Amino acid sequence: MKCGGNLQHMWSVEVFLALLSLITSPHIQHVERPLSRGTRKRREKALKKVKSNAAFTHPSVHEVKLFSQARTSDGSAHTGEQMEHDFRWMVRGHIRNQYFSKADEHKLIWIAPFIKGPDDKPLRTNVYD
Repeated sequence: MKCGGNLQHMWSVEVFLALLSLITSPHIQHVERPLSRGTRKRREKALKKVKSNAAFTHPSVHEVKLFSQARTSDGSAHTGEQMEHDFRWMVRGHIRNQYFSKADEHKLIWIAPFIKGPDDKPLRTNVYD
């Protein structure tokens, strides 16, 4: 019986150390942001049904991001700027579910194949089996 207790204690310590390691990781970012408009409206509607005065307070969402910044291939932080490609590539034809606001509907349209990338760079071709 005592052996089972020791294993459970060891497992608890391992879990605690893993969580501590996760919390102190440089790859964790805590972001506080306001509720989205839709969430606020649903919350206010629900609170009005129960006649609560909390409807006028707007709590925030606490978001934990596991990787705070995207990294480029050379290891530097991604700044959100447009990526510079050193080749062109072929984009296959595909179907898009396009929204048309005047008709207030979606229609399937065919997007023809095209070449993407800078005009002055070489074309990279891929062979798909």
